[in-house]
Amino acid sequence: MRPQERRTSSRVAPLRSSRILDISPSGIAIETAVPFEKGKVYELILRLDERRMPVSAKVLRLRRSGAVLRASLVFERMLESDRRQLEQALVREVAERMTVIVR
Repeated sequence: MRPQERRTSSRVAPLRSSRILDISPSGIAIETAVPFEKGKVYELILRLDERRMPVSAKVLRLRRSGAVLRASLVFERMLESDRRQLEQALVREVAERMTVIVR
């Protein structure tokens, strides 16, 4: 007998990876072929280097552009240690790309 499913949100298959358009510690905007539904919560896995961060994210906005769907999602559940790791990575990324001009 199979155990009863305990998840309350849909899972996105690993082969359905998406291109990140924007990301913050509180949410993500992606381009994808996954048929997301507005208002629905999905289980996602964010990968940062070798770290895998499982998150639950709710779809706030959707926009179709041809065969591609652009989705904006807000993180509803994320381990605090993963959120801190993401924040640190984003700060490093900005620091590496930013320049300072002294006048």
